Amino acid sequence: MMTHLSHALVLALCILFVSGPPCPAMEPGPGAPDENPVLAEVNHEPIHLQDLRDYVSRHPLLRGYAGTKAGIRMLLDDMINSRLLELEGRRRDIPLNEGESPQDVSYVLRVRSQLAGRCEPPDEAEARAFYDSHPELFSTPAYARVSRVYLPEDMTMDGQTAHAFLAAQAEAVRDGSTGFDEVVKMVRPRLPADARIGDMGFQPLAEEDPLIEAISRTPVGGVVGPFVRDGNVYLFYVTERREPILMPWSEVRAEAPKIAQDECRKASFKALREEMAKRFPVVIHHDVIEKLKPL
Repeated sequence: MMTHLSHALVLALCILFVSGPPCPAMEPGPGAPDENPVLAEVNHEPIHLQDLRDYVSRHPLLRGYAGTKAGIRMLLDDMINSRLLELEGRRRDIPLNEGESPQDVSYVLRVRSQLAGRCEPPDEAEARAFYDSHPELFSTPAYARVSRVYLPEDMTMDGQTAHAFLAAQAEAVRDGSTGFDEVVKMVRPRLPADARIGDMGFQPLAEEDPLIEAISRTPVGGVVGPFVRDGNVYLFYVTERREPILMPWSEVRAEAPKIAQDECRKASFKALREEMAKRFPVVIHHDVIEKLKPL
């Protein structure tokens, strides 16, 4: 019942951080001290990593999101929403259908439908007013073209740690004493032949991830990093930007009512979730999630 996953964001994070093969599923790091850590609690009941794996296995269409930390966070949020709706449905004595369990998607969706409120599609005048007041929903995404280099966190270069070396290179690029392409040339011999460094193409920008947020604030010619993730230290260099373009009303007129209705549903569920979280406390262990390593 994923309600807000951004395909573009997850794909962008996958491209930006995966060094070789395509994005995989999440796992704890090899030899991790806790192979089944607690990721969150809902109403004081833990959600372990294995619970999240089981949740994804019951929803195969969601598996592609398990390859990045942003995707894992979104999957966990979706599972938390399901737990909250299950608890609220039982509290309100919303009955189960024959053969149905409280964990079934059908039950969770029915509880949500009953409690989140109805959002009727707007007429054309209302849809146009929504278009005028929410231009960001009818605009193309902002994009940045980025180049990157990275080193394993435990590697040394010129007698320096990977982080110290890349921090020095970032300053050199910023003050103009070297170019980012030169940094790529220095790093390349230390990485596998198939390592993905240099130009990474245009990436969609959003604010759900610290790196994407940092890149979105960085002008052309700016450097982002060093940025540590999944055992590597990264530098990113912004080479081009494409700002959002508002689509003409004539091109979005037909879909505007549905977009407005969808936004109404999101706002309605957000209010319901806040209400449920007051009754059934939610705790998310962000530090534990940050240590999870995609395969």
